[in-house]
Amino acid sequence: DFLVLDRRTRKEYVIEHLGMMDKIGYYNYNLNKIGILEQNGYLLGVNLLILHETSDSPINILTFRRYVEEYLI
Repeated sequence: DFLVLDRRTRKEYVIEHLGMMDKIGYYNYNLNKIGILEQNGYLLGVNLLILHETSDSPINILTFRRYVEEYLI
């Protein structure tokens, strides 16, 4: 969803926000998309960050903040 740059390290990150993971078509589409990202050198926790939510479990802003602090500040 987003390509961001850590201005200190000049490292690029892809941030994927998976906002409808309780919808099976969306889920399957995004599993395939993650596979394509991995094939192109993006690795979870290295330069690929994933946030997820469902209609019953919205995104946790504290988790998002921790990602920002860990990887982008």
